Amino acid sequence: MPHAYAIAAESSRVNENLAQGVKDILSALGNRYVAYYPSLAELTGSPKAALMLGHAMFMTRVVLDKQPNRGGWFWKTSKEWKQVAGLSVREIETSRKVLLKDGILQESRRACRLNSGSGSILTVWL
Repeated sequence: MPHAYAIAAESSRVNENLAQGVKDILSALGNRYVAYYPSLAELTGSPKAALMLGHAMFMTRVVLDKQPNRGGWFWKTSKEWKQVAGLSVREIETSRKVLLKDGILQESRRACRLNSGSGSILTVWL
């Protein structure tokens, strides 16, 4: 039988302290935490490239939804990538190279293209 998980508190003191600790962590994170997709790590062969690709896919979707005239293009500095993915500059560069080598990203002077099987979704890399 599969296990069920939840963040909840029973009436015991220990569980109340744990629940408060979890609430404090979630409050500190706000809306800024990274989703990790194991299937993207399998696709790229790199958990770090998967973090970057997952965020690029998220940003592309947001931009397509909110500013469709941009065609999915978005901009991120290395510092911004570090903030959203938690990767060092070296890890960002290595992940970028993995995504380019695998043909998932295509890069121009200051941009890259996120490829999908049915066409291209565009993103920008700084």
